[in-house]
Amino acid sequence: MEDIILLLCASNKSILTTRKVITRYPECLFATLLQEAGKEESGIIKLNCLERDGILIRHIMNALRHPQEIFLLPDDFSNYNLLIEEIRHWHLDNLEKQIVALTRSNAIPSSILISYHGTLTFGKQGFSTDVNFRKIHRILVSGKMSDCRQVFGDTLNLGRDGDMGEDRYTSRVYLKHTFLEQAFDYLAANGYSLITASAHTPAPNAYTQHKDEQECYMHYSQFTFQKL
Repeated sequence: MEDIILLLCASNKSILTTRKVITRYPECLFATLLQEAGKEESGIIKLNCLERDGILIRHIMNALRHPQEIFLLPDDFSNYNLLIEEIRHWHLDNLEKQIVALTRSNAIPSSILISYHGTLTFGKQGFSTDVNFRKIHRILVSGKMSDCRQVFGDTLNLGRDGDMGEDRYTSRVYLKHTFLEQAFDYLAANGYSLITASAHTPAPNAYTQHKDEQECYMHYSQFTFQKL
């Protein structure tokens, strides 16, 4: 009789499978864990996956059981980015290629808006002098929570929306750093393209704050990125 494997996942979820399924790719992390696990008196082998999402692992197991390794996902499934990350975690390259192709065929758009309040400081001679540096107070992020997590990872400060559902949209999170170019690099690395940008001052005329030998011009800018 083939060994029965019990995957213990997060949120008290557990998945029953077999050695044949879990070792379909000997180089994957499932197979590695299986080599280190011992069989219980009941004959069941338990694998500790408590740090992983049980729902996503269930989708992966279903694909591994399928003769053609096809993902049969629910009609309302939208967490493709998280599923890809889970597949990468378990080193299942073939499944990753398939889910990436499936994502493209479904053409699920994703939009993320980056915005910030900042100041631009220069001397009395105006723009004829060297501009001293742009100062950004905080980079705000708006978009679907799962997409924002996927792109920015640990650099995302969840603020008051840290426990909101992955499928919900938010405009109340921001980045832990104030490097605008770093935010753009993260977006580009995840397949996002800039589609529009705008900037304006809080008032019809630029607000000028005099301080010592410098003048500070306050402004607000926003950039919209989209991935198709």
